[in-house]
Amino acid sequence: MKIRVRLLFRRLIRTAVRDLQFQEAVACNKTQKRLHPNQISALRRRPELRTKHQQQLVRLLVTSQECFQKYKNINCDDLAGILHYESRMPGTMILKQGHPGHAFYFLASGSVEVQIKDMDACGGYRVVNELHEGASFGEVALLDSTTVRSASIVCKEPCEFLRVERDEFNMLLRRYHQREMNSKFKLLRAYGWFDDWPDRSLNVVLPDSHRIVYKPKQVIAVGSTEQTRPSSLPQTFIVAKGRVHVLRKINVHLDLQSGRVSLATSSRLRHCANKSQPLKHIWVTSEPLRVGDVIPYMSNSTALVSEGCELICIPQASFLFRKNGDILDSIFKKVFMISATDEEVFRYFNQIQRWDWFCFRLRDEVESSRARPITV
Repeated sequence: MKIRVRLLFRRLIRTAVRDLQFQEAVACNKTQKRLHPNQISALRRRPELRTKHQQQLVRLLVTSQECFQKYKNINCDDLAGILHYESRMPGTMILKQGHPGHAFYFLASGSVEVQIKDMDACGGYRVVNELHEGASFGEVALLDSTTVRSASIVCKEPCEFLRVERDEFNMLLRRYHQREMNSKFKLLRAYGWFDDWPDRSLNVVLPDSHRIVYKPKQVIAVGSTEQTRPSSLPQTFIVAKGRVHVLRKINVHLDLQSGRVSLATSSRLRHCANKSQPLKHIWVTSEPLRVGDVIPYMSNSTALVSEGCELICIPQASFLFRKNGDILDSIFKKVFMISATDEEVFRYFNQIQRWDWFCFRLRDEVESSRARPITV
């Protein structure tokens, strides 16, 4: 017990001396910014022992720092719980080239030099880059535990770091992945499409899925191919949030004299060609799909357009292991806008006379409104 108390006392003394030296070094460079003392105090406490005010301070730090923007899909509280504060003096080597990596770093204040070994350079190291506040480095250590540091990182001025250990980050990712899987699982179970599927079968399909957020008026897919990833496999789409429109392209003839619109069948194409009636391609849509609706597959004359939504996309091939994908065929028959013939769709809209549901847009116009999805 006495040895533990003695070690703890020495540790506190070393921390106090290091902080004092760091404050003196920062005072010499009055233009340099640093973290607020209250934020430092909160970061040094164990996450489960932080007060509500301290939790709020760390959360604000995570949301305000530019270096955390690439991890915005991870919950701020979860990320704040694995951050460790460090302060280092100028000339301190944070990472050494060739050494194994166990953590990665966010640079909260100050600047560092990136150096590589060069026997011809002074001191055996050559400066190849310089990183400033908001940068991060050492991420490769989280992806592969067998890799070694490809460069050395040396403090150029007094620096503050937020360190993330590999084991803690992997545990955080596992928790996040499990929550994501549970969310997808509940969505598939909630609306009855997969009631006859056992849990084991759904767990086979879900690992192949991915979640994407789309902006309003953004074209999601033409046919079963995502417009943002044309080379990807044909996808099945499930609405997780927001609303989505299914558009059907129909060939029609427009009578310029009477203004009448008629469906262009193969027999009418030859008849109307003699009368010089122009052929038009229109996109029609019904009421939007809502949360839980499924689009199993679509023809090339069908498109999906977002009203501001979040979709779960699953490759159609993932369903083939169970009864050769019969579930997709059964869902396809229940969705009118993708399974009906052109005659049925045209007759349906003529009967209900809901012209505000029509969307007269050429395919070129639909495709021109494509935009990149928000990163999920």
